[in-house]
Amino acid sequence: MGWRRIKDDVDYYDALIRLSDIYILTGHYQKAKDCLTTCIEIKFNWPDAYINFGKIAMLEEMFKKAIHYFEIAKKYPPEQY
Repeated sequence: MGWRRIKDDVDYYDALIRLSDIYILTGHYQKAKDCLTTCIEIKFNWPDAYINFGKIAMLEEMFKKAIHYFEIAKKYPPEQY
């Protein structure tokens, strides 16, 4: 995305998740997807990005795709981090 990395990848990840939430709420789904793709590159085994991808798929009425993302998220429970 061209941004400088914050010293802690966890902080960067959290910031991108929050930014993706804002993009989703404002209907900027591609920008949200870009943030979420970076999140998965940072922490592929954390569920938040997959959950947000699922939310976007639901908003785009791609329900099978949404279920797919939610199934991936279930593999990575929050207590892992």
